[in-house]
Amino acid sequence: VSTQSTGNYFYKIMRITLLLIFYFFSFTLNEVFDCGYKVIPIEFFNDDYCDCYNGEDEPRTSACSPHGIFICEKEYLSLNISSSKINDGICDCCDGRDEQFQSCPDRCEENKLKSIAFLNEVNKIKLEGLKKKKEILEKISFDDEEGLNLDFGDDKRFFYFLKKVYKFHNNYNYNLEFFGDLKQDNTLIGTFKEWQKDYSQALFEGGEACWKGPARSALVKLFCSEINEIKSISEPSKCFYEIDFQTPLVC
Repeated sequence: VSTQSTGNYFYKIMRITLLLIFYFFSFTLNEVFDCGYKVIPIEFFNDDYCDCYNGEDEPRTSACSPHGIFICEKEYLSLNISSSKINDGICDCCDGRDEQFQSCPDRCEENKLKSIAFLNEVNKIKLEGLKKKKEILEKISFDDEEGLNLDFGDDKRFFYFLKKVYKFHNNYNYNLEFFGDLKQDNTLIGTFKEWQKDYSQALFEGGEACWKGPARSALVKLFCSEINEIKSISEPSKCFYEIDFQTPLVC
């Protein structure tokens, strides 16, 4: 048995002994860390040993890699990175706290200014989207017979999508019709099935089968914008597509 293996063995025995002592003696609540399914002594927090299965006890070490998280605390907008990115030679946090053995430039003020500009742009888009949404809702003339058994949302705003086709081109030509079909050229990716996540996503299923693969399907994710258009299309897994769709209807 190697010296390293022996050392790891005795280290684990020591931790088990400490845990037994901890559970037999009543520690106060401010002396523990709650993993959700168990509690550990606060001394085990950030001690470079993964006690919680989700890595919550090691936000500043890579002990729970690849499942743990590392918190970049000085970012203007919160940023959590995978523990596997700690000491990987790439400066992810603006102050370089994720790289102990490398000199990283301080980018916190620069990132702050970029974040503020980004948030201002997001708010501008949201305001324009809300204005456009109001105009759309005022013009909608809902016909119960035309939209029989279709889910247009509580305020019927998605009636606006009925019979409209949105096009997108990359290497293929895509046609998206809410409450209808989604096609890639002449290939059926799927037919509208349902809304998900409080009308922020639309699921399309029952498309043509891929070669030696499952039937095609897609998830259309809706984002606030002042215009209605397909922003991007990707295929994260075989025969499954993700589409980012911008619309004022979710502002």
